[in-house]
Amino acid sequence: MMFGDHYAIVRASLAAAADTADTVVLGGVVLVVVVVVVVVVVVVVVVVVIVVVLVVVVVVVLVGVVGVVVVVVVEVVLVVVLV
Repeated sequence: MMFGDHYAIVRASLAAAADTADTVVLGGVVLVVVVVVVVVVVVVVVVVVIVVVLVVVVVVVLVGVVGVVVVVVVEVVLVVVLV
C-alpha cells in the first residue's frame, strides 16, 4: 500500500465518523424536540382540564345560589301575598 492509500482510508474513516456524529447529534436534537413537544401538550391538556373543571364547579355553585335566592324570593312573595 502506498501512503496515499492510507491517507484515503483515514480520510474516509474520519468522514464516516463525522457523518455518524452528525446523525447522533441530529437524533438527540429530534429526541429533545419530541420530548419538549410532548411535555408542552401534556401541560396544556392538564391546564385545560383544570380550567374546565373549575368553570363547571363555579357554574354549579352559581346555579345553586341562584336557585336558593329564587326559592327564598318566591316564598317571601307568597307569604306577603297570602298574609
